Amino acid sequence: MAMNATPLRRKDGAAGRVEDHANEDGGPSGPGGLGALGGVVIFSDGELSRFADVYPDKPLRLRHGLCDHPLLSHDALNRLAARTPNEHQEFNAGDIAVDGYDEDAIPKNGLTIAETVASIDRNRSWACLHNVEIHPAYKALVTRFHETIAPVVRPATGAVFRPEADIFVSSAGAVAPFHIDPQHNILMQICGEKTVWLYDADDDVVLPQTRHEEYHATGRANLAYDAARFKERGRPYRLLPGDALFIPVKAPHWVEVAPEGFSVSLSMTWRSAGSDRDRRVHRINHMLRRIGYGPSRPGAHPVRDMIKAEAFRVVEKIGLTSYK
Repeated sequence: MAMNATPLRRKDGAAGRVEDHANEDGGPSGPGGLGALGGVVIFSDGELSRFADVYPDKPLRLRHGLCDHPLLSHDALNRLAARTPNEHQEFNAGDIAVDGYDEDAIPKNGLTIAETVASIDRNRSWACLHNVEIHPAYKALVTRFHETIAPVVRPATGAVFRPEADIFVSSAGAVAPFHIDPQHNILMQICGEKTVWLYDADDDVVLPQTRHEEYHATGRANLAYDAARFKERGRPYRLLPGDALFIPVKAPHWVEVAPEGFSVSLSMTWRSAGSDRDRRVHRINHMLRRIGYGPSRPGAHPVRDMIKAEAFRVVEKIGLTSYK
């Protein structure tokens, strides 16, 4: 049964309150409202230089400047949760196993998304507000983010498309199970503390090529986790407010929030010409494997990869498959 939630409380103890005069972007009206980007510096020139040294293949801890952005305040998140469409909500109980392989079996928490976010400090839950860029003010923030990283990203992986943003709000001890994501991702810690256990996307012990292919064919992102075999192959990244972590495409990871307090994180993701080519090659490889061939992994034969990617582009154009 859903409980009556009270709003998130700020660090000063004051309750976040939903303003009756919120504008269409979810923030207060007038100058200095939530839609105002001001002079926020998301990443310094030095951080962008470090990012350029590793993008797109290697993870990297960065520092960001969004912790105090009004769009990410507790008041703003309470408002945003209340107006997030059903198709952009995901939330469940937070005390689940790392090996949460069956996505359909993850237990619910008995609350609404608004109640979950409002009482996250005590309800032992995990919540995600997906695609917050559908709201104009957040879209402006996403645009500013991509303007900032474009000098690094575009020369390395080509055109950017599907720029998206998700906000994760998680209780103390909450776990996001072992999984992969198909996007380039910079995860920015806004409030609280969490640890991301991150693995190499090219580690065939953790993520065989057949599992890459299966993901692109089915969209099933959660992975089986074998602690005895995998733990020493990953690296933990402890994230505090102001920390960010670049997570390469399909780098397996799981996440655990610190045992006290709660966590708010902003995930900025994007697809690229490079990641899309990889996706198409894996889809063709999946088809080839099903008819008895043993296809080479992406990158082993660039000319073959180009042919495979173009072949799958034709398959998509005539509507024989769906996008993953």
